[in-house]
Amino acid sequence: MSAGRQPKGVPVGGQFAATTHAEPALTLNAGKDEEHQLERASIHAIYTAGRGIGRNRHGNIDRITEAYDAAGAYVDSLGAARNPPETEARDAFQELRAQFETEQDHLDDKTLRDRKFEVAQQANWVSEYRSDSYNNRLFGENP
Repeated sequence: MSAGRQPKGVPVGGQFAATTHAEPALTLNAGKDEEHQLERASIHAIYTAGRGIGRNRHGNIDRITEAYDAAGAYVDSLGAARNPPETEARDAFQELRAQFETEQDHLDDKTLRDRKFEVAQQANWVSEYRSDSYNNRLFGENP
């Protein structure tokens, strides 16, 4: 029997004796840079807003706004594009965002929700084309 194990029914702590452990040296965010964190927040917010649209044809404006803001923060944080498809996806995002911001005060509520979510969804393509898996598949290495 190991030193830390006690027989079942012994009044000194039950089946296992108390054991102390040192704090782990590793944190879960180790190696996760700001770009990665913004990307994950954007993808999560877009997914959450999209599920709401599945339940309500035009979605929850608060969730759509969260997705829109998270997508903008992610795309705005990026450095140089890694490949031509990413450049096109980023240009499409910026074009959709500029057009939405120009017209948003003149849109009815349903159209505003749809267009705002369309902008946010475009950030998913930026994430896809920027990803290491896409670049490894396309170029055989990370650019």
